Amino acid sequence: MTRFLLIVAAAAAFASPGSAQQPAPVRLNGDGVEVFAGLLHFHGLTPATPAEFDQSPPAERVILHVGTDRTANARYRRLTRETLAGGGSVLWAGDDPDLAGVLQDGTRLAVAGTQATAADPARCLGGDFRYPFLVPRPLDPAATALLVGGVALPDPAALLLSGLPNVATYFPSVLANVPTSGKYAWRELASLPPGTAAIGRPTARRPLVAVTSSGTGAKTHRALVVASGAVFTNQLLAEEGADNLAFANNVVVWLSDGGRRKSCLLVHNGTPVPRFDTVTFQQLPPKPPIPPIPIPDFLNPDTQAKLTNLANETLGKLEANNAFNRLLTGDPDEDPDRLRKVLKWIAVAVVAVALVFVGRRLLGARHAADHTPVPRDPARPGPPDTAARQREELLQRGEYRGLVADYLRGWFAACGAPAGPDVPEISVRPGTPDKPVRAALRILWGVAFDPPPAAGRGAARHAVPYGRWKQLEPLIHAAQAGHEAGDWRFAAPKEPA
Repeated sequence: MTRFLLIVAAAAAFASPGSAQQPAPVRLNGDGVEVFAGLLHFHGLTPATPAEFDQSPPAERVILHVGTDRTANARYRRLTRETLAGGGSVLWAGDDPDLAGVLQDGTRLAVAGTQATAADPARCLGGDFRYPFLVPRPLDPAATALLVGGVALPDPAALLLSGLPNVATYFPSVLANVPTSGKYAWRELASLPPGTAAIGRPTARRPLVAVTSSGTGAKTHRALVVASGAVFTNQLLAEEGADNLAFANNVVVWLSDGGRRKSCLLVHNGTPVPRFDTVTFQQLPPKPPIPPIPIPDFLNPDTQAKLTNLANETLGKLEANNAFNRLLTGDPDEDPDRLRKVLKWIAVAVVAVALVFVGRRLLGARHAADHTPVPRDPARPGPPDTAARQREELLQRGEYRGLVADYLRGWFAACGAPAGPDVPEISVRPGTPDKPVRAALRILWGVAFDPPPAAGRGAARHAVPYGRWKQLEPLIHAAQAGHEAGDWRFAAPKEPA
């Protein structure tokens, strides 16, 4: 609901005691509709005489009946009927049972005309059984959808009571013969609380008290029938703890189609209301934004000086009150061993911190072996990988001999060299340094084919840890590049004579 500030002339609001602009006090009747008319004025609806209202297009009309029309004025009923049929908006709020001359839609929707009271004080305003609350119908999107242009849209009428559980009535009546189909297709909006009784007799299981109707097309009508005119009276609109003002505001916005319909005829107890501005509303100004909390600049010399003075003052007060000494020793009469206990816990804390520090240093001093796997060039042919478990164990031990030997044996085989402990005959292209090539191939051939020696120093030289692999890697790349460039090759084996 739009936030309002109610300005009643009787309160002489916003006028100084001696001001000449102070309005004359006006006493409002609790059964009147001046507050409801003020809502109409706030939303831009203008009061029209019956003659002016009769000349306006029906689709732009809003006619409101509040209370009981004991005179059964035929002119107002005709205007209501024409407004509803022409696509305008109609509110009928009262216990007048005669609706046949207003609707004329082939149905017999009527007000029972009997006063009802509630049995549960918790469902009444102030616990008074004469003021039962409306019980909104639970929202059902499928049941409250309007078909507009082939698209199902939510019916705004179903939201008139949304979030408003405390809309009060006063000795309400109930609706009878509510049709669910026909020209206007009335929809249930609210009922009275369970256990409501009418003149001592139980009513229907769900006694309906408010229904709505919304049309579609070029002449969309909007209608609300409430079997209680007290809902829109001054007493309940201004009652603290009731949601009637919010409900009335929703009704005005819905019937006026958001202010599109301006011509309005408000009939109270059969008499038109000529003025809508006896009570006026003003929209509350927006709340000022919360100023941002300034962040202190700790590099500012003035800020540093203030912080220093504050710290000195705090420490001075603590020293003057002997706070630090009493923190350690406490009150000798209450706990003479306090100092010893405090020192003991300080010693425990120091030892714990020292253990944590030493433990972290020991863990940080351990050398974590770098187990980078041997890179394989997928473009070069080679034997298939060894078993995953064996490979993982080798890497965990930091021993690369098996992986490097498998790689080199596969590469030598691809180059046409026969396997064996001796290096095959090598043919070096003229112009290529002969000794470095042969020395590199002897080293690589030994890694690939030398058998592992027994445990001892030989075993250590035979191993290929990560550091040894990093030494062999450029040697392997150089030998592969020379072979691909044709600088050297394995000589073809000599055929036996």
